[in-house]
Amino acid sequence: NSKSHANLSIAMSLKQNVPLFVLGFVGMAVFRSIGDFSLSQSKNETSPFKVFGLFDSQDWNRFTSTVGGTCSTYFLGTAMASVGLSTSLSVLRGVGPRPFIVG
Repeated sequence: NSKSHANLSIAMSLKQNVPLFVLGFVGMAVFRSIGDFSLSQSKNETSPFKVFGLFDSQDWNRFTSTVGGTCSTYFLGTAMASVGLSTSLSVLRGVGPRPFIVG
């Protein structure tokens, strides 16, 4: 019982200290790596291979280009907007100009 309590405590700590976008980033990196690896291993097969049973080679390249290009631009814009919207000018005034001067 104390082991399950410790595991729950670790999970709660991770949830509080690791931003959700980091988990999304790691998940997409793993997804892409598995897809690319499985596609590279299928070059020796004679039957048509589909990554995750969904994408042939051209579709996989098109999908990763779309997600890596178009979607990432929107995701980055959304992240920057959320940072900007959560910034408090009173906190910036309290910090002073030094961080802006130093860069």
